[in-house]
Amino acid sequence: MEQHTIFDKDFDAKISIRRRDLMPGWLKVYVWAGMIIGIFMMVGLMATICYLWSTEGVNGSWVTYLTYVLFMVTVFSFFLKYYLMWVEAKQAILWNIFIGIVWLIITQLVLWLNFMSWVVFLEVLIPIPYWIVLFRIKYKWEHVAIAGKK
Repeated sequence: MEQHTIFDKDFDAKISIRRRDLMPGWLKVYVWAGMIIGIFMMVGLMATICYLWSTEGVNGSWVTYLTYVLFMVTVFSFFLKYYLMWVEAKQAILWNIFIGIVWLIITQLVLWLNFMSWVVFLEVLIPIPYWIVLFRIKYKWEHVAIAGKK
């Protein structure tokens, strides 16, 4: 006859909180929408690059190709910030903060260069609830919750 203690495997499984469970339902939808938009942005950018490559050929300058690479990195980082949240990576919130700051700088530059782009300004306002929730769950996400299945 084996006696159960608090050190059983079942005890650990009962108190483990999954990181995805910390996210409210609307945040899960927001993360999915961000991943889908990121995929469409990557596909659209690749199609644009292929089109420009076919019209310019190899006659483009190195600045043009560097710009293509920078756009791809920027768009991929947009997708990656949502993907890391969905797969419950421990450092996902820190990555989101870093990428959020980079995107804020980019959007501010676009606004500064073209003051008529109010749509770009909405890109800064729309994720504010997202950031608020991320800051609220940051400690639990990194120190208490676990990734993976229950």
